[in-house]
Amino acid sequence: MPAGWKSFEVHNIHVAGAALDLKYERTEDGITLEMRRTGSGECAMEFSPALSPRAEIAGAEINGRPVSLRIERNRGDQHVRMRFPLYSGSSRLHLRLRNDFGYSISSKLPPLGERSEELKILSESWGPKNETLSVNVSGIPGKQYDLTLWNPRQIASVEGAQLIKEQNGETGIRIELPATDSPSYVHGKILIHFREEGSRPKTRKKTP
Repeated sequence: MPAGWKSFEVHNIHVAGAALDLKYERTEDGITLEMRRTGSGECAMEFSPALSPRAEIAGAEINGRPVSLRIERNRGDQHVRMRFPLYSGSSRLHLRLRNDFGYSISSKLPPLGERSEELKILSESWGPKNETLSVNVSGIPGKQYDLTLWNPRQIASVEGAQLIKEQNGETGIRIELPATDSPSYVHGKILIHFREEGSRPKTRKKTP
């Protein structure tokens, strides 16, 4: 899910003879999936949210009872896979987490016939202990771009960009690539430093 999505609902999903309503909610402490099933027939749910490599999985429960899970770790993220039968009525799955992190960009289509000027994420790489996140980007020189953050309190400092307070009071990252005489895309790099447990965030000035 995009980092800016804290909740959403999907209704009237038909699976064979069953119909499902789903409600997803995300907090810093975990992810909750509320499920309501009607109809007949067998139905199973497979839930596999993508988490950052920093995330710590503390366990999961369905209606207060533990559910088995499998963690698949990759270079850029990790997936928590859970599969379970879904019976008639309401069920509630809660996945307990710590230190998850994410970012997303808001982009829009250019006017018809014009080229895009939106930010492009070219690549990202995590430090050996997930203490840093390096993001290579491409954008229009001199234009500002904002990243939406999930759980930004973990950030100690940022190089190549700056932490900002958004209008809704939440913290984001603002990227402004160096101005040039060319309107073509240029490359940039931001480096996010995460704070150690128990330490306080500090401020670092933007570097050109």
